[in-house]
Amino acid sequence: MSVSSSVDAQQSTVIPISIESTPPGATVYLDSTATPPLGVTPLQNVRLRRGQATFIFQLENHEEERLVVNINKRREVFRAVLSPLSTIVVTAGNADAEGAAVRIDGEPVGNVPFQMNVKPGRHLVQVGREGFKTFSQWVDLGSAQSITVPALLEREAPKTGAILVVGDSPGAKILIDGEPKGETPQLIEGIPEGERVVEIVSDREGASAFRERIRVIAGERITLNPTLIREAEK
Repeated sequence: MSVSSSVDAQQSTVIPISIESTPPGATVYLDSTATPPLGVTPLQNVRLRRGQATFIFQLENHEEERLVVNINKRREVFRAVLSPLSTIVVTAGNADAEGAAVRIDGEPVGNVPFQMNVKPGRHLVQVGREGFKTFSQWVDLGSAQSITVPALLEREAPKTGAILVVGDSPGAKILIDGEPKGETPQLIEGIPEGERVVEIVSDREGASAFRERIRVIAGERITLNPTLIREAEK
């Protein structure tokens, strides 16, 4: 037998080993979780080929642990220490938060009420829904610690602008999207942003009606100065 063949035969030899974890009860995979597990710790007399291998340990409420080893000695014991996870519980601090979307560290994870295991450390909890301010809170978790975050949602202030209506016909009726808004001249505030239809109608004989579609921008004021009376009729 050649030297090369002898080495290959030695490396392919199957030998017994033991695999343990602290705490025990972890499911152990060899190289990939896509393959059937080797079993649950403690494992004894597991027969594996010599050479490098990766043991993957999974245990509920604990961080996954990967142990890269070199299998070479018979009866060798390989041991992993698993770190317990922490828990974030998100509850509704008021009725508006019930069912709202939850994000942990920027990732969408579910809806209120919600519970999730996370690694110990600092995490950002966010809760939000349309029409409400996003609730945000940082939490610092120790190992195996559980913390409850009661989320409170507040409605967003409506985004509004203003329209100043003047023109040549004092006392003309102003309508915005068909709703009466007083008479000219007038500053109308608190108008929701977006496209609006403004109509100005005068009872004066010979006066024409004014109708225009405008876009209201939050925090800004639009001035309308329509001419309803023709020059010859003034």
